[in-house]
Amino acid sequence: MKVDKVRIYLGHDNKTKKRFLKGDVMNFFNEYFSGYTIYETDGLYKGEMEESYVIEYLNLDGYLDEKFYKTLKEDGEEYFEQYSILVTMEQIEFI
Repeated sequence: MKVDKVRIYLGHDNKTKKRFLKGDVMNFFNEYFSGYTIYETDGLYKGEMEESYVIEYLNLDGYLDEKFYKTLKEDGEEYFEQYSILVTMEQIEFI
């Protein structure tokens, strides 16, 4: 079976330069997804290291589309006061 795997890359708080509290991140994404995986990571943005998160979601039902993810990206940028949140999608096969 094929499914879209979506990854959302969320950098650190631009004011404090620290990773957002996981509970705050989960509260935001709980409004969009009923289940996902969240990773604490270290990333590089414009040459600067930052504590960040990667949120991974499998679109098993297939009803979420690019318009939904664009809205999610824009809402997240506003909510977290981010310059940019990266959203990627790839199709994978799973058993």
